[in-house]
Amino acid sequence: MSLSGKDRQHNWRRKQKALGRKPYTVMLGRKAQAVLENEKKRTGESLSIIIEKALLYLEKSISGNKETVTGNDGYLENIINNIVSMKDVDRLTFIEIAEKLTSDGVKTDERISEWNRRQVYMLYNEAKVQAD
Repeated sequence: MSLSGKDRQHNWRRKQKALGRKPYTVMLGRKAQAVLENEKKRTGESLSIIIEKALLYLEKSISGNKETVTGNDGYLENIINNIVSMKDVDRLTFIEIAEKLTSDGVKTDERISEWNRRQVYMLYNEAKVQAD
């Protein structure tokens, strides 16, 4: 016997609640709606994931856990060295490195809340070209 849509939804909500999740209803302005929809198209992630990441980033920004990448204090050079090490020694993929940098609170610049594989690849490639 298959479950009705209502029963499937009830089961899904119960599982989400067991995982510590809680539903929220919000009203967003046009600009926030556009940002959210653009991010969904860009990443393919659910609205829930996008909003959760944004809120967690906000919390890190407020608490001062993020550091800004600048080219004049050696911080960027340390990040690049870490990327090269994670790629060449630890054999992580660019996406795995991006996820680690994001989870560690390493900020690329003030406009970007999390790392992606393209940013990591570009820094890795830059380091390899300079080494040759």
